[in-house]
Amino acid sequence: GIVTMKEVARQYFWWPQISKQIEELAKSCAGCKKFRKKPAPAPLCPWPYSRRPMERVHIDFCEYRGKMLLVMVDSYSKFFWCHIMNGDTTTSKTLAILFGWFCERGFPTTLVSDNGPQFTAKEFGVKMSKWGVKHLLTPPYHPASNGLAERAVGTIKGHLKKMDCPITPIELYTNLKRILYIHNATPQASTDQ
Repeated sequence: GIVTMKEVARQYFWWPQISKQIEELAKSCAGCKKFRKKPAPAPLCPWPYSRRPMERVHIDFCEYRGKMLLVMVDSYSKFFWCHIMNGDTTTSKTLAILFGWFCERGFPTTLVSDNGPQFTAKEFGVKMSKWGVKHLLTPPYHPASNGLAERAVGTIKGHLKKMDCPITPIELYTNLKRILYIHNATPQASTDQ
């Protein structure tokens, strides 16, 4: 690989821009390209289309300037929810927030999350079963499997950054609510609603 080529070359030679030239050589080398190890592509298996609101929701945590946010998105309507966790991202707190959202919107049929410790805790699984929610965990190190939540996180963080949102509680809260209102009130191209 490129790293090994650089290490070997530096043992015997030096000239200005040696690293850059070795990288260019390795990238243009036909033999290197032919025999380079390629990761096996994971087969794409898209989620089935949801037929109604709250049939499947995706959740994820994200960080914005040291504050943790819990994000949930409905796969049918693309409706977002977001809650500032105030440093408490425990399983109990996460379940309390989700219960509040579910009481407002209805309990989902399926909840999709990554393998974060809050979502893999026994307490989380017990509550999901009790509430009649099928909990699906995405494969580790494959964030695209929870792409809807990842996209929601990207949208929310992108807007917060564009607004250069301060992290004072009132500013973050009001700006988050503004972002959610605008997103949720805007017709979605994928749903024609």
